[in-house]
Amino acid sequence: MVNGDILACPNNNRSFRQGNIHRDSFVDVWENRFQAFRDRSWVKSGRCAECEEWSLCQGNGMHLWDFESEEPCVCHYRDFELEGFED
Repeated sequence: MVNGDILACPNNNRSFRQGNIHRDSFVDVWENRFQAFRDRSWVKSGRCAECEEWSLCQGNGMHLWDFESEEPCVCHYRDFELEGFED
C-alpha cells in the first residue's frame, strides 16, 4: 500500500494487514505471517459451515468475505446451483 502496509491484495480488508515495509522485515512477514491465508479453517462458518463444496472454494476469495455476517458476499457454488448450471 502507499503507506507501506503489506497485504496480499489491495482489495483485501485492511484488517488483513500483515506488516509494514517501513517497520518490518519483508522476509519475516512473508515467512511468519499470512496465517489467515494459509489456514482457511476460520472461514468455515455461516453458510459455509455445512457446505459440501467447502474444500473446493474454502469460503471464496478473501476480498469477498463479509466480516459482519461471517460468510462470503458471493457464493458462486450457490449461484450455479440456483441458476441450474450444467456442464
